[in-house]
Amino acid sequence: PTVAIATADVEADAVNGDPGRFLVTRSAGNLANPLTVYFDTSGTESASQYTLSDAVTGQTLNGSVTIPAGSTGDLIQVTQTATATPDWTNTVITTLNAATHAVLSSATTATVDVVGAPPTISLGDGSGQIVLQGSADGTQNLVPLHLNYPAGAKTGATVTLSTTAPGEVDVWTTNTPTPGSTPFLGGSVSSVQLTVGQTPPSLFVGATHGSASVGDIVFAIADSDAGATPATTKSTTAQATTKPASAIALEITALSDPNSNTPASGVITNVSRNWLVGQAVDINAAIAGPVALVKSATYEWHIPGKVLRQYDPTVLPVVETLVLPSTRGVGSTRPEVRFFWFGIGAPAPGPDMDNVTVNVAGIGGKSYSVTTTFNVYSPITTIGNIDTGRAILGQVPGTGWAIQAAGGTQTGQGFGLPAQVTTPAGFAQGTWSFLQMVNSGDKISQNGTYYQWSKNGVWVLDYSFPLPASNILGPNGAAVPNAILPTGNVTDTFVDSPSQILSNPYPLLNGSTLNSIGSATRDDSYRTYILFKPAGAGSQWVALQMVAWHWGADVSKTPAPGGGVTWSLLKAADPTAQPAVAVDSPPWFLTDWASGAGYE
Repeated sequence: PTVAIATADVEADAVNGDPGRFLVTRSAGNLANPLTVYFDTSGTESASQYTLSDAVTGQTLNGSVTIPAGSTGDLIQVTQTATATPDWTNTVITTLNAATHAVLSSATTATVDVVGAPPTISLGDGSGQIVLQGSADGTQNLVPLHLNYPAGAKTGATVTLSTTAPGEVDVWTTNTPTPGSTPFLGGSVSSVQLTVGQTPPSLFVGATHGSASVGDIVFAIADSDAGATPATTKSTTAQATTKPASAIALEITALSDPNSNTPASGVITNVSRNWLVGQAVDINAAIAGPVALVKSATYEWHIPGKVLRQYDPTVLPVVETLVLPSTRGVGSTRPEVRFFWFGIGAPAPGPDMDNVTVNVAGIGGKSYSVTTTFNVYSPITTIGNIDTGRAILGQVPGTGWAIQAAGGTQTGQGFGLPAQVTTPAGFAQGTWSFLQMVNSGDKISQNGTYYQWSKNGVWVLDYSFPLPASNILGPNGAAVPNAILPTGNVTDTFVDSPSQILSNPYPLLNGSTLNSIGSATRDDSYRTYILFKPAGAGSQWVALQMVAWHWGADVSKTPAPGGGVTWSLLKAADPTAQPAVAVDSPPWFLTDWASGAGYE
């Protein structure tokens, strides 16, 4: 007869006491006598860790097995000894080498896998299923994830760590992960490979679901490449349940407050605050809850009224349009804003009630909106009788002919603007002053050719800011010592007397000159602003009122009897003055004519 061997039960489970088996067979022939078959053993499992026995009789085998009379085969049983250390996965290989009165077939070798304890995994203190408190990106409220390899695990083998919900939990290798960093396991990664023999990493688990519970989540660790034939897999699992992130609260907080009637800082949601035009508004949208939520939030501020950005009018370039739209910061990752109100309430103090709202999106899939209220006041501005004088033609000693402003009845100047600015009750006294912008026009003739200055709407600073103190008269008619005035019940007056020298050569507005002109038309428009700056750090000059006025004349030159020339006044402009609430912020950073203006 011919003898052969095959694997009958591939797995000898050391944990559950389930033995593996080899089947030794003989081909048909004389079955009347027993047949002894001899074998050798090898493999990765140590011989001291298992025993071989006859599965039918229970007799311990040592290098041979006897097929009973009348039978075509017998079973060799592989059992791990009771005193052996439960190995992870090893092999026992049995090879036939001889048989009494028989020949060996080609199937002389078979393998049984001795499968020991798999790697183990547990969460927290290992007492059972735990609850993971959610956060925006899984970096908060972390719980340890324990991983252990069994004794005897083969160095170099690999195991797989996996989760059933990679989109709901993240596994980190540190208990203080940086928000926005890539987790060890999670997101789009549902499993990772680990190598036996390397120290298992310290692992920590966080739930990424911030708005609702997602139920049970299973973590599994499995032997995925133990060298078994065929390969086998053993695993253990740990379970957790997630619950929503802590309650989210959105508040508007004040970063500073120059007023004494409200707190210096703190939560101001649904609080009404008193404010002055020109005072810096520094506020912040603060999210109360897991810190990681700030990373994914977007902010949209709604600020009503006329609003200025903070700007320095002495530094170029600065855009002339300083009024913000009603919505700012869409998609911004910055939660704080800084701005200034202006053009509200003057000449009466107000208040103008403005509700500032911030909408915040991207917090656990939800959006939030809160509002705070500002009662915005403006100083009381009182304007007295405006003094104006028409243009006249005269001679200036040592200079010659000139177009001048006739003295007004009150100030003796071509223009006089008396004003008083008082800060509303409840606010600290601020400062105020005048500022003047000019838009000049010039048309001259030379030998029948006319040169026209094109203003193109360009306004430039007249004088300077602050003004020369000589341009402001106090209540006694004398020049004030300082052009920056304190608010209060005192009337101060801005004065100006425009003039144009009719000399030869004639000075042009662009700084050049022209000889022998025959006529000249001067057409100047002025805007005189009353500016206010509140007390407190970071305050901004803002315009309260603006008075528009005009000055100009047409003159011509004719030869004088006996030689020389004489000038005649053909027409003098009506010096009207119109006060109004300032609805813009003067572009007083412009100190020279723009390139778009010039002579045609």
